[in-house]
Amino acid sequence: MQLWTDYEGLTIDGAYPLKQLLLPEGRSAFFSTANGKGEPLVLRLIECHFDQEEILARWRCLEALNHPAMLKLEHFGPIDLDGGPAVYAVFEKVDANLSDALDRGHLSVKETSQIADCLFSALEMLHNHGFVHEHVEARNLFAVGETVKLRSDCIREAREGEEGRAAKRRDVHDAAVVLLQTLTQRTTLQGVPETAIPTPFGEMIRNGMSGTWGVAEMRGALEGFKPAGVRPKPAPAAAAPASAASAANPAAAAKPQKPAAPTPEGPQLHLKFAAKEKEEAAWGGNPVRSAVRQQVFRRLRADRDLLRSRWVAPVAAVAMLVLAVLLFAHAWHTRSAHPARAAAHGSAIHAAARRAPAGVRAARIPTHAAKVAKPSAKGARTEWRVILYTYDHQDAAQKMVTKVAERHPELTPQVFSPKGHAPYLVAIGGVMSRQQAYALAHRARGLGLARDAYAQNF
Repeated sequence: MQLWTDYEGLTIDGAYPLKQLLLPEGRSAFFSTANGKGEPLVLRLIECHFDQEEILARWRCLEALNHPAMLKLEHFGPIDLDGGPAVYAVFEKVDANLSDALDRGHLSVKETSQIADCLFSALEMLHNHGFVHEHVEARNLFAVGETVKLRSDCIREAREGEEGRAAKRRDVHDAAVVLLQTLTQRTTLQGVPETAIPTPFGEMIRNGMSGTWGVAEMRGALEGFKPAGVRPKPAPAAAAPASAASAANPAAAAKPQKPAAPTPEGPQLHLKFAAKEKEEAAWGGNPVRSAVRQQVFRRLRADRDLLRSRWVAPVAAVAMLVLAVLLFAHAWHTRSAHPARAAAHGSAIHAAARRAPAGVRAARIPTHAAKVAKPSAKGARTEWRVILYTYDHQDAAQKMVTKVAERHPELTPQVFSPKGHAPYLVAIGGVMSRQQAYALAHRARGLGLARDAYAQNF
């Protein structure tokens, strides 16, 4: 693979010229492009390592869900990049970015309420359908016309059990940080008096950042308090049938509501949502699904089954291997004629456990050029690694290894080449289990390293 700047001037899928590299992000990069009308757009290219179909399946799920608070992917698909698999996605045109707005000052309570409405509506949809975002921050929130939208190309499947629940809590934590930043331009509560954060955001932010509240509690607190300019307008009396929101919640529909008072636009960013009834009609309000909606959800379930089925065979193989090892160890132990041999065997297991702790082992900073790790022998792929960056040349990868090692020697960075030649990957942590790899990838993103650090079974 070439350097990302080498692709400037290339036309993707015969329709999208890569005009300028905007931001390299590990194995992916963002380019400026244009549609057939000459309107400026942004395109993301991702180099794939055995996960091309998984990425496309996620994006197809988003396309089927079509949630109004998720940034739409106008076009996406697979491509061949220098003889290797890749995918591309073209984002819909955006008007502004929340991070840029916050550089000019904090936002009003009304604008923050609109942002919160977008965030928790999007997260509720993702979590209910088995996804997590893991990149909730101000720079990934955009104004599109009168709607606020969350970046959608970086979602991932939520793991089963506690690991998945923890990932969802992190999404809520990060969303609470965005609300704090929107109101105060700060990212921590340290030094911020409780009285400085207006109701109900103080309670939402504290409970969201501590992990006490989930998406449902955050949305409930927000619905209980909205500025007049944010409350949805009631449907006309003659309208029939009733709106989706009224059908879903007759008690709420029976309460009289005052029409929304007109308010001026915010000075930093147009963050006004469309009318609430339009959003509810577009997503999840009507309990009676049409034939079209049923077809969409059948496609969604098929894609989710595809993503999950890829893990069934490896998990079964690992379970069988563990069972065989346990049975062999038991038989060997019971047939041992000499107690001393059994004691020695137990000591060896204990020593091996000390040498291989559950976490990632630290190692000294290499003082010489890192060796290129060769691919594992043929057979079951059980070597999980965490990949930060991808390079076409070994020397460029080695420079990044040295840079990472200077800041985080405990991560044990090294150059890894799955094929024994380009591409050269910057990996950390060595070979580990799947659970350890996913945990380390999340930690690397939290340390400010590659934002798309990922775990891969080689």
